[in-house]
Amino acid sequence: MEKPRILFISFLDFKDKSIQVIRKTPEYYRDNNWDVHYIVLRDVSLADNYAYEKVINPENINVYRATLPLSKIINLFLGHRLLRRLIQKISYTLGYIKAIYLIKKNKLDKLHFDIIYGYEVHGINTLKILKIFRWFKNSKTIFRYQGSFMLDYIETKKISKIISNLDHLIALKSKPNLAIMTNDGTRGDKLWQVINGTDENLRFWPNGVDIPTIEANPFRNDYDDSTLKFLTVSRLNQWKRVDRAIKLIYELSKTYKLPIKLIVVGDGPKMNELKVLVENLKIPNLVEFKGSIAASNVKYFLDIANIFLSFYEGSNLGNPILEAIRMNKLIVTLNNGTTGDYISHNLNGLIYNEDQLNFKIIASDIIKLINDRERLALLKSNLKLTEDENYGLGVSVSLKK
Repeated sequence: MEKPRILFISFLDFKDKSIQVIRKTPEYYRDNNWDVHYIVLRDVSLADNYAYEKVINPENINVYRATLPLSKIINLFLGHRLLRRLIQKISYTLGYIKAIYLIKKNKLDKLHFDIIYGYEVHGINTLKILKIFRWFKNSKTIFRYQGSFMLDYIETKKISKIISNLDHLIALKSKPNLAIMTNDGTRGDKLWQVINGTDENLRFWPNGVDIPTIEANPFRNDYDDSTLKFLTVSRLNQWKRVDRAIKLIYELSKTYKLPIKLIVVGDGPKMNELKVLVENLKIPNLVEFKGSIAASNVKYFLDIANIFLSFYEGSNLGNPILEAIRMNKLIVTLNNGTTGDYISHNLNGLIYNEDQLNFKIIASDIIKLINDRERLALLKSNLKLTEDENYGLGVSVSLKK
């Protein structure tokens, strides 16, 4: 019996040191006896994060990879944001042509695919172009979105943002057989309804988070048990706001008399700026930059850490905070997006309004919890209930006060 066949189209390549759903989705189909084909354009500019990601070709998946047009030229304009963004938009537009060329070159248009899977904005728009020309007209379609900030732009009438992201709106105005919107806290389900007027065929799911198994931690001996260890995990770009975590550590260092350490996992364009901030605050011995690490090793640093910090703009409900929930860490974060659906202040974590950030108050709250073991244990017990609700039986739970 012939295997069912699926074609993925994506401008996001597989990663070792970041989000794993890009790779695990086609691997799931492969493991369930599908014939998997994957068209991907790789952005090799320093503006993206593939500069420190190796090229990955998953076993028994047919990968057809090409470089995103103009992505090397973008490196010449890293310091010129508007010019860089313009060239990126042109490169994505040319990318649609190149993706279609890859399909034609590898004679994929001659094959029948049971499913065509558009991954994120540019993969989806490529698929929509193919549909205009009636390619794969008998194939079912799946569109996968990783969340979107477009609802915020629409509600706050940020016209320039809306215009500069018209390709996102085109991708969102869709009628696939199935749409999957990631629940990353950016209210993608409401955005879908605003644009399409219905949630028919929409699935609004958080990214899956593996159950961590740690038999031996190879990094544990690098850290003293008496040190209070904080952790951030993210790409070091502007909106992830790791600078806020550093400022909190500085504030804690003035009032908390026991040793503390902030472990920063991740790399990105803000790395040097963050290191300068650490030097200016005169706390180089309190902050350790680990750089980019394999996603499979993040669990070891979560295991080591006492407190997980996440101060993103827009929303904090990404994979790192979900992994911290699974590892039952004290979470300190911001009440933006739908992060408050998971974390409740002084019930299963500490959560603060983004427009009222006061690091002295946050530092004081952390110290109080650390000194109140009974209260800390209750918060962690409630966090376990939160995990069970979202990854266990799916029943509603009431957190204990």
